[in-house]
Amino acid sequence: MKKYVLSVLMAAAVISGCSQNSEPATGMTQAISESSLSVTESEAFSETMTSSEIAASESESPASSESAEPTTASTETADSSTVFNEGSNMGGTDYSADAENYYKVKAEKDAVELDIENLQAEYRVGELDKESFESRIRELRMEEERLDNEEDMLEDAIEFSRYRSDMALPEGDAETLFNEMSSLKDKERELELRERELESDYRAGNITRDEFVSSRTEDIREEEELDMREELLERALERMGYDD
Repeated sequence: MKKYVLSVLMAAAVISGCSQNSEPATGMTQAISESSLSVTESEAFSETMTSSEIAASESESPASSESAEPTTASTETADSSTVFNEGSNMGGTDYSADAENYYKVKAEKDAVELDIENLQAEYRVGELDKESFESRIRELRMEEERLDNEEDMLEDAIEFSRYRSDMALPEGDAETLFNEMSSLKDKERELELRERELESDYRAGNITRDEFVSSRTEDIREEEELDMREELLERALERMGYDD
């Protein structure tokens, strides 16, 4: 009987102990559940925030692209403006100054060519030794090359200025234009004759180099003006149907 009572008491104690131990387990389980719920809610909130940020970024991207486009356009406009200004500056060349320099350079080059001819003649007849001849001819060749380069640059500048300027064609009927053309041809022949006489005087030493260059510059100016006028007359006649 005692053993039975003791067994009952021990069983009751075990059941009571299990009940007490099960309560903390339930509390822990509840804590874990609440923690899991908090993590789940946090992840859902993070996903919501991430989606919102992505949507905001996508909505801002077109605006950013649009704001970037005007910058590119502004750059292109600035480049075009620079090119235009450079072209305008080229058109601002002083034609008169370039033309005068061009005439003088051509006259000086003519003088150098005559100097070379005279030097070669002196060397052939034995008036110059080889060393003196080679030294002097080298200097003249260098001067000739320099004048050639200057002539090319000035000629390009003059041609560009003429191209930029809209020169009016001569007016009048065909007979008037042909008569003027014939008059220009006569003047050209006179200038050719004057050039030969001037060169002969310079070779003979009748005039100085400065005198030659001065007179030749004036002749070259007149030659260029005649050439320009003749070109305009030809264009005017071509418009009327006359062609060479």
